[in-house]
Formats: sequence, C-alpha cells, structure tokens
Amino acid sequence: MATAFKDYYDGECARILATYFDLGSADDFAAEVDAAVGPLELKDRVLVLARGMAVGPLELKDRVLVLARGMKDRLPQHYPDALDQILRHLKQELDDTDGMFNEGWQFMPVARFVEEFGLDYPDESLEAIRAITRMHTGEFAIRPYLEQHYDLAMSHVRRWSRSDNVHERRLSSEGIRPRLPWGRTLKRHVDDPQAVIDVIQHLHSDPSPYVRKSVANNLNDISKDHPELAVRTARDWNNEWVTQHGLRTLIKAGDPGALELVGMSANPHVTVDAVTLSPTVVPLDNTLTIDVALTNSGDTPAKVVVDYIMQFRGKNGAMRSKVFKLKTTTIEPQSQVTLTKRHAVKNTTTRTLYPGTQGCVVQVNGVRGDVLDWTIVP
Repeated sequence: MATAFKDYYDGECARILATYFDLGSADDFAAEVDAAVGPLELKDRVLVLARGMAVGPLELKDRVLVLARGMKDRLPQHYPDALDQILRHLKQELDDTDGMFNEGWQFMPVARFVEEFGLDYPDESLEAIRAITRMHTGEFAIRPYLEQHYDLAMSHVRRWSRSDNVHERRLSSEGIRPRLPWGRTLKRHVDDPQAVIDVIQHLHSDPSPYVRKSVANNLNDISKDHPELAVRTARDWNNEWVTQHGLRTLIKAGDPGALELVGMSANPHVTVDAVTLSPTVVPLDNTLTIDVALTNSGDTPAKVVVDYIMQFRGKNGAMRSKVFKLKTTTIEPQSQVTLTKRHAVKNTTTRTLYPGTQGCVVQVNGVRGDVLDWTIVP
C-alpha cells in the first residue's frame, strides 16, 4: 500500500528538519513528533496531553503544525533571530520541473512556521516566503499576510510576478488565488478579483507551463464567482491552453460564452438522436451504461463536448446534481456517432448514494436534454 502523504510528516521529518536547520537533538524532536501524530499508548497520551499538544493520529495540516511548533520551541525565541537561522540554512532550490511535494516536501513545516508566527514582522516574513517558495511553496503561508497586511503583501506579489525566478512568478499567481485548495479562502478576492487579474495579466503567456497552469487555476477560481469577467478576461488574453483549462468549470457547466471561446457553441446541425440508460435498475457497486447517439447533418465537421448530469437522491430525498465528462469529439459532416460511458454506481469519500429513483441528463455543447430516470437498489 502506498504511503499516505500525511504520513511523511512524522518523526523522520523532524529528524530531517533538526539536522538541516541545526535544531538540537534530532532524536528528541523525532520522539516528540511521533508521540503527537500517531496512535499512542496510555502513558504516551498522558505525557503529550500534559505538554498541551494534540493527541494523534492527526491529519496532514495538524501534523505539519506539530512540526512547526516543534521548530519554534527549538529556534531562538526572538522571531527575527529564528528567521535568520532558517534563512542561513536554506541552500537548495527546486529545478523548474521539480514539484514542491516531490523534492521539497520536508519544508512544508518551515512555511507553516512563517505562516503561524511571523505576522508581527510582515516585511521579514514576506521575504522569507519568497525564499521558501524556491524550495517548497509559499502559497499557503502568504494568505494570512494578505488578510492582515494586504497592501504590503500585494506589493511583494507584484514584484515576484516580474521575477526571473519561475517559482516566484508561480507564487505571485498561486498565492493570491481566491479559492486555493487546502488554503484559506480570500474573501476580498472572491468579492472583487480585479487585483488578481492585474497581477496575472502578464503571466498567461509565461514561458513556464508551471506558471501558466497556476494562471489557469486562478482564472478557474474567478469563474466560479464572476463567470462573465472570467470569459471576458480569457477572450482578451487569446491563449488557447489557458482558456481551455481556466474556464473548465464553466465549460463543464455549459456556459455559452465559455463554450463559444473554445469553439463548442450550440450547433443547429448537431442533434441528439437517442439517449439510452442500461440497466435502469442498478444495484449499488455496479455500473450504469449511458449511450448517446448524435448526428451532424451539416456540411462541415462539428466539435462537440458531451457531459452528463447525475441527479442523485440525498438522505432527505432532495436531489443533488453533479456534472461528469462523457467525451469531447468531432463529428464528421453527414455522420452519426454513438458515445458510451460506463458510470460506476458506488459510494465515494465525498458522496454517499441512497436507494431510490435518480436522474440523468445529457448535455451537448451546453444544451441540456430531458431527465431520464433510473433507480439504485441496495
């Protein structure tokens, strides 16, 4: 079984940090962290609780916080002196192609240290975040600074966006995303993303795909709250890859403006001849097959994006919709195609299915068809 990412943040990670940053006894740090993050014997639970620490097993962010607090206990208590000790030991830098969770994973607690304990020293901390992002990422650490020292933080962000360093440019986009996964939601940027657009405006054609991917993710965040602005921005940029990925949520939802930008607007020559579900009664942990027959009666090829919307019955009987990709394809002139999708009917970590009548709707280039009923049985 593969090691869960959270499990890397244990006593061995403490050993790495203690050695790298000269934090004293690596054995003591490792023992303390292992006691805090994993299953404990009774005597160990009493010891950890007496120290005011959380009792494991802990999830990822809490594990990282245990390590960050352990670093704080072992660094100079005056924050600028602690930061100086950290920065003096930061030596390596990720290559352009290295992921921060592959080569620099062990430095996540360092970024968390700055995130948690540096807010009274914003200038020094923002410079530290710039240095840390060259080895790991500063995208999470910067968010409280954007909340409490907005103008100062954004001045650093704008400077990073012009940097020769790819990791700094990527941070200038990723760090200000309105809805960064695992990170705090930046309500200011959710409400008004213009400051975000002003920063990423000149990054959408960045030579690094690492940076362009962040720009696309940023645009996708914006599209969830300001779809018209996102479409207008993508149109102004005229960057096919960023448009396709940055408007993916709108494309999946059948937004007409987004579909038009990617050449998939409604086509009067494309018709849905039939949609078939089989079987219509599906036991849990089995498969529902969806067949969609399409015809292009026009004289030119027609590009189509076909999605299907599942309407799942909730515990209280209310229906919840979820869009799934079926296929993106091109239908030749005067031709018919049949597309098939096998949908696994099973519970997931984020969705529990309940017996009873469900619904399925096929959507072609943003145009939805009729609801077809099907049933889940235990």
